[in-house]
Amino acid sequence: MDYGRVLSRAWQITWRYKVLWILGFLVALGSGSGGAGSGYRFGANDFRNFNNFPSLQPLQNLTGLLVVLGCLALIVALVVFVLSLIARGGLIAAVIQAEDGETVSLSSAWRAGGGRFWTLLGIWALTTFLPVVLLIGLSIIGIVAAAGAAGGAALLRPGANPGALAGGGVAILVACCCTSICGLVIVTLVLQQIRLYAERAAMLEGRGAVAAFERGWQILRQRFGPTLMLWLIFLLIGLALAAVIIVVVAVIVLPFVVASRSGQVPNLLVLPVIATALVGIIVGAIISSVVQVFISASWTLAYRELTGAAPAGPSTPGPWAPAPVPPAPWSATPLTPTDVPSAGLTPLEPPLEVPPDDLPPQEPPRI
Repeated sequence: MDYGRVLSRAWQITWRYKVLWILGFLVALGSGSGGAGSGYRFGANDFRNFNNFPSLQPLQNLTGLLVVLGCLALIVALVVFVLSLIARGGLIAAVIQAEDGETVSLSSAWRAGGGRFWTLLGIWALTTFLPVVLLIGLSIIGIVAAAGAAGGAALLRPGANPGALAGGGVAILVACCCTSICGLVIVTLVLQQIRLYAERAAMLEGRGAVAAFERGWQILRQRFGPTLMLWLIFLLIGLALAAVIIVVVAVIVLPFVVASRSGQVPNLLVLPVIATALVGIIVGAIISSVVQVFISASWTLAYRELTGAAPAGPSTPGPWAPAPVPPAPWSATPLTPTDVPSAGLTPLEPPLEVPPDDLPPQEPPRI
C-alpha cells in the first residue's frame, strides 16, 4: 500500500471539502470523554466525629432537580451518540463520492449515513459489548480460580493458617485480574480496528452488521502488517499534534499564571482568561473536527487499497483534461438532406428519367 498517497489524498479531501468538518465535529463529540474530580482530600480526622458532616437537608430538597438534570443529560448523550454514528457513515460515503468524482455535499453524506444507521449500530454493539462480556467472564473465572486454589490448599494442608490461605487466594485473584486487564486492553484495540473496517464494509459493500464484522476481522488478519503500520503512523501524528498543542497552551497560559501568582491586578485578568478559554475551546473543536475527517478519510482510502477496490487511474480529471462532450439528445424527427454533413460524402445522383416511348411494351394479361 502506498501510505504517502493515501495520507496525501486524505488530506486533500479533508481540506477541500470543509463542509465535512461538521460531521467530524459530531464524530469527535460522540467519541470524546471527560471527567472531573474534586480538589478536596480526606484526612484522618474527618471521620472521627460524624456531627461535623454538613446537613443533608439541602441535598434532599434538590433530589427532584438532580433527577431532571440526569434525565436531560441522558437524553442529550443519546442524541449525540445517534448523530455521531450517522456522521461516521456519512464521512465514509463522502470520501467515496470524492474519489469517484461525484458531487460531495453534506445532505448526501448525511442521507448515506442515516440509511445505514441500524447496521452501524449493530457493528458498534458487537465491538462494544463483547469486551464487557469478556470482562465479566474473566472476573468470574478469576474468583472461582482464587477460591478453588484457597480451598485446595486448605484440604492439602489442614493445619495451615487461614490468613495465609486467604492471602494466597487474594494474590491469585490479583494476578488473574492484572492478566485479564492486559488481555482486555488488547482485545479492545483489536475490536476497535475491526469496527473501522466493518463500518467501511457496511458502507462500501452493503453488508449487514454480522457480515461486516466478519469482513473486518478477515481484512485485519490478512492485512495485519499494513494495518499496524498505518496505526503507528497515526500514533506518531497524534503524539506530534499533542506536543504542539501542549506547547501552545503553555505559552498562552503561562503569563496569566505568573501574573496571578505575583498579585498584579488579578481581577483584571478574569475577562482575558475567559476570552482565551473560549477561543481555546473553539480552536480545539475545529482541530478535533479536522483530525476526525482526516483519520476517517485515511482509513477509507486504506480500505479500498487493501481490498483492491481503489480505482486504477486518477479518480477525477485534472484541469488539463477537456470536458467530455455530451451526446446529442435523441429526436424522432427525420433528418433532411441539409442536416447531413457533406464532407467526404458523394452526393446521390437523381433518378434516370426514361421517356414513355422507350419503355418496353407491356404484355396483356393472360386469362
